[in-house]
Amino acid sequence: MFERVQVGVNETQQKGNWGAWGWGKRASKSITNPSVAILNLTFSREIPPNSGEFVNSPEDYLKKSNLVKISVCEDVQNLLKVYPQYDLNFEWSFEKKEKVLLKTIQSKNCSIVWKAPFQGNFSVTVSVKDPDHSELFFQGSSEFKIIDYWIVSIGDSFASGEGNPDKNLLADKKVEWIDGSCHRSRKSWTYFVYEKLEKYSRKTLTHFTYIPCAGASVDHGILDSENSLSQMDVVEEIMKIRGKGPDLLLMSVGGNDVGFSDILGRLLLGNSRSLFNSIQMRLFFLSHELERLGEKIKLLKPSQDLFQIGNSNLRLADRQITKKVNKIISEKSKFFNWTVVEKVPEIFKTGGVCSSTPLIRTSQDSVRIQGDSSGALHPVEDAHRKIADLVWKKLDFQSLLRV
Repeated sequence: MFERVQVGVNETQQKGNWGAWGWGKRASKSITNPSVAILNLTFSREIPPNSGEFVNSPEDYLKKSNLVKISVCEDVQNLLKVYPQYDLNFEWSFEKKEKVLLKTIQSKNCSIVWKAPFQGNFSVTVSVKDPDHSELFFQGSSEFKIIDYWIVSIGDSFASGEGNPDKNLLADKKVEWIDGSCHRSRKSWTYFVYEKLEKYSRKTLTHFTYIPCAGASVDHGILDSENSLSQMDVVEEIMKIRGKGPDLLLMSVGGNDVGFSDILGRLLLGNSRSLFNSIQMRLFFLSHELERLGEKIKLLKPSQDLFQIGNSNLRLADRQITKKVNKIISEKSKFFNWTVVEKVPEIFKTGGVCSSTPLIRTSQDSVRIQGDSSGALHPVEDAHRKIADLVWKKLDFQSLLRV
């Protein structure tokens, strides 16, 4: 995918061609020497080969962000059919919109991959000269815009895709995850949202920081971590490089903070008396942890953040625990201006573990699919797709895509 930019076209032509590609408004510069052939510049946004699918570290972001390939090869090759064959030198000069020179690069190549120092409007001029740099043969110039989208997914097993490995024991005879230690897969609602957004904004590079982890809680992996960077540490480090927060932050938090695994285990075993003696303390702790996370997220200043409401298909839990958890999440979301996807529990009203078409993974299915019971009581792939559809309807595209 690239955009052809014609230097020297009139304003009407500029407007007509610009909108289809999403580049910044172009303004052609006058070429002072009328005998110099004018070149067309083409632009394409590319990711370096073998650089991976995600930007899960500051190093990943530095490697992939703000890159643009600029080429005049087609015109130069056509012109060399008329002009004598020369060993040409290409001088690429980059400026900020305010005409402040950023960099000049000498090259033997008719194309160049340039990394912009930041997102914004730039101009480039290419001058093609003889080996001694004494005679100017060809020249071209154009303005362009660099915009990259950055999506972040943090949280626990409901955001990582637990219960839905990329390859499973039934179909592939082996289990494969994006990250085996976190049970992170391409079958989670957060990944499906990223896929849809990438297709929707295909003319702009979309970077995805995908770091939720099964078992993570605010004080263990999301906000704090003993042996490595926490999820929020990674996001903060990338934000420092980028100069601003993510365009979209997706998160599912709270289940492990309130102790859902212990809660569900006791309910399944019928041991609920001691459980409800401690539930108020669990809820108080959850409220405290969400406040800590909310204060940290405020510093990121994301364009939009969406919070998935948790779910459970156990009636007792749904009545006495899950509703209280969701109420706390909703209250904190209003306070911190998070967008809550509150209709998630409705997906599971007719798709519990006892349903003929369950949307919740059973322990037996989890063992058959991934070789362990960790995926039990987690959404199946179809449920994740339904959640992604709910999230998609919540997105503020005008803010997110800056259209």
